[in-house]
Amino acid sequence: MFGRRRPPVLARVPIDRVEDGRPGTLDRPSLDALLRLWSEIGPGVVLVTGHQDRKGVAVGMAAAAAAASRRAALIECDLSRPGLAALLGLDPAPGLGEYLAHEAEAPEILQTAILAGPGSTLAAAPLVCVVAGNPTRLGPVLLASDSFGHAIERLRSAYDVVVLDGPALEDRNSLRAAAARADRVLAACPGSQLPRAARGLVDGLVEPTA
Repeated sequence: MFGRRRPPVLARVPIDRVEDGRPGTLDRPSLDALLRLWSEIGPGVVLVTGHQDRKGVAVGMAAAAAAASRRAALIECDLSRPGLAALLGLDPAPGLGEYLAHEAEAPEILQTAILAGPGSTLAAAPLVCVVAGNPTRLGPVLLASDSFGHAIERLRSAYDVVVLDGPALEDRNSLRAAAARADRVLAACPGSQLPRAARGLVDGLVEPTA
């Protein structure tokens, strides 16, 4: 961790190109930037937080990992304000919230996303996704539970890369709970927009570009 210092910028990605209306689409500049990022940070469990651009970065990172022939999973951890299902055209429930509340089993929440763009032909396996499920205010409690920890360890053993589409920077309790299970925490925002209180949680920045 980097304490109160501003974390380093690890990548700059044209987010408007990542989210162009087609699920899992990356154009060449975005793909190249994210592949360079993966070569720097390596495999493991990576949580992506930030502001409005964080889902585009999380989806892009997971798609880039799949394009790099890594077994990749994308897990939505924003249990209070889900949006991944709508973005990727997936079923909105059941999801992680239902699984952690013991209302659904693991096979019921696993979905696959169809990749598009130049990276789609490189993927050796489909991108596995788990959406948040129905909105709940119990996010901090569920993400701090042993069930979430066990789920992350199972995913870690099954996939090369696990991208956590994390809670927003403003949702501090949920963010801290989810970050405790990640190897690295990245913020998708300019350094000037990273709150000082969040700097101790964040290892690096992925700055959106026009």
